[in-house]
Amino acid sequence: MGTTRLLMTRIPHYKEVILTSFECEDCGNRNSGCQTGRVGEKGVRYRLEVRETHDLARQVVRSEHATVNIPELELEIPPTSEKGEVTTVEGLLHQTQEGLTRDQEARRHLQPQVAQQIDTFLHRLTACVTLQEHFTVIVDDPSGNSFVENPAVPQKDPRLMVNTYQRTHQQNHTLGLAEEEVEVVEEVIEEEEEGEGEKEEKEGEERIPEEEAKGEERIREEEETKVKEKGGRVKEEEASVKEDVKKEEVRVMEDEASVKEEGASVKEEERRGKEEEASVKEEEASVKEEERRGKEDEASVKEEETSMKEEETSVKDDVKDEGGLVKDEVLVFPTVCDRCSRPANTNMKVIQIPYFKEVIIMALHCDECGHRTNEVKSGAGVGDKGRRITLTITHPQSDLTRDVLKSDTCELAIPELELCVGGGLIGGKFTTVEGLLKDVRDDLAGNPFLAGDSAQHQRKQVLDTLLHNLDKVIMGERLVSLTLDDPAGNSYVQNLYAPDPDPNLTTDEYTRTEEQNDDLGLTHMNTEDYLKEEVEEEG
Repeated sequence: MGTTRLLMTRIPHYKEVILTSFECEDCGNRNSGCQTGRVGEKGVRYRLEVRETHDLARQVVRSEHATVNIPELELEIPPTSEKGEVTTVEGLLHQTQEGLTRDQEARRHLQPQVAQQIDTFLHRLTACVTLQEHFTVIVDDPSGNSFVENPAVPQKDPRLMVNTYQRTHQQNHTLGLAEEEVEVVEEVIEEEEEGEGEKEEKEGEERIPEEEAKGEERIREEEETKVKEKGGRVKEEEASVKEDVKKEEVRVMEDEASVKEEGASVKEEERRGKEEEASVKEEEASVKEEERRGKEDEASVKEEETSMKEEETSVKDDVKDEGGLVKDEVLVFPTVCDRCSRPANTNMKVIQIPYFKEVIIMALHCDECGHRTNEVKSGAGVGDKGRRITLTITHPQSDLTRDVLKSDTCELAIPELELCVGGGLIGGKFTTVEGLLKDVRDDLAGNPFLAGDSAQHQRKQVLDTLLHNLDKVIMGERLVSLTLDDPAGNSYVQNLYAPDPDPNLTTDEYTRTEEQNDDLGLTHMNTEDYLKEEVEEEG
């Protein structure tokens, strides 16, 4: 009789997995495995250059569909029919050594030439384990369920390259995914994406009047402040004029004789007094002009409110699609909770972001275990060019409340904190700048390999400093700049001055590289004559 143990855990910057361990007390047999759940939407390929000792200690999650290659040794470890495993780079090499040396003694008697070749290969393999020879590890998994640790997180690792790709028909067939099932899954995802964002649209419509009211109140307060300041200056000048007149009267009464002799000078003083009175009147006229301009500004604000209401009305009139379906409706689809595998519902809604494009918001809430997930997808597909958005935070009270749409292909960077977060860390989000920073902070703080008992002391100090600086940014005590780099062009940051340019917001569009097009699956995409190619393949 043996004992099997199961543990559900979360591998940082990867996903939740189930670890299995079996041990037989009678014969001492042991084995372990790793289950990663359903097949991912895309395949993944990791390329790691091993140069130092800590590279051998990197964690590796290898699914049963993954192929491991070491080009320098001409070594290829094919997919296995067993469960996946959680190991290290050094563990992969040791497993290969153990497998080759297991029957080596018998092989020396039966096949001495083959045994000699294996001994030569084991010598080179030992040189790689001791880092006498540098080598490269390539993990290619069409199911997308393999993982190689990045110890430099949240920064980029110069020795680790990660690429995702669209699976071929043969790979889908190997994974047991029929073409019809793939098409059905894609249709369900598209339908879910079309309905998911509708819930956020209503919230956005409720926020518009609040933002308009705040803008009007801010303008009114600024105009009142300007008027009060100028009125105060006018009163001060009037008081100074009165004091000067009183002083002149006292001087006239004390020196009547001198006044007669210096009548010309008295007339000059009177002329100056009149000029000062004229200047006071001019100041009063300028104050009235400022009041008139303030009223004109209020009228222009009301006109803008009217135009925005008309735009909202036109948007509501255009929400019907060609089939007559109302896009304001929240669509509900039955699904299965990925945490407890019990029936749950996925809500989907389409929302139109002003001055941007349509997005699809999906949310799942399991009534059984309470698990919640949400995801944002672009409703317009991949853009013609990539988009790089830079926001400089100068007024935290307003800048941290800006709406932010971050797609799952967008990279977030904060140069002042030396922080760089890839698109896979927190996925697609429709939130605020403050909410996005909190999500990044919570994900880093909840990482047991960075902040838990298993974290290295030096790495933990670096993470504590980073979390402290993030807290300062969230509290508005530190001013930084945020850069959102999205090759798909589907990310967005709210412009508080729209439709005028925002002085704190810079948006640049750029042409994608071939590598970025390949990551987005655009390189081998065929949108013309694809039916003809399928007929030729079948023939």
